[in-house]
Amino acid sequence: FPPELQESLDRSIRYASGLARKGERILTGWPVTSLNEWGVAQPRVLVLSSHAMYRLAFHRRRAAVGHYTRSSLVAMKRVTMGKAAFRVASTERDGRENPF
Repeated sequence: FPPELQESLDRSIRYASGLARKGERILTGWPVTSLNEWGVAQPRVLVLSSHAMYRLAFHRRRAAVGHYTRSSLVAMKRVTMGKAAFRVASTERDGRENPF
């Protein structure tokens, strides 16, 4: 990854390590583009642990995580891979509902 993405990834993985619950182990992470409820692309970092997937917003100017969501792996029903993207289907809401 380019240096700025690598820094986002490294810091987000460290942040998620501090969020991990007892017995949970951080496995890996990826810089991604996430679509919000309005369909706007946003840079995010996905971190996979032994029990959950964390989606973190890393703010490069502040060099800090702004917010995150945690989704249990038990709630994930399907991961679909495309040519340049993947989609996660879950029984838990991740983010806000589209207002339309």
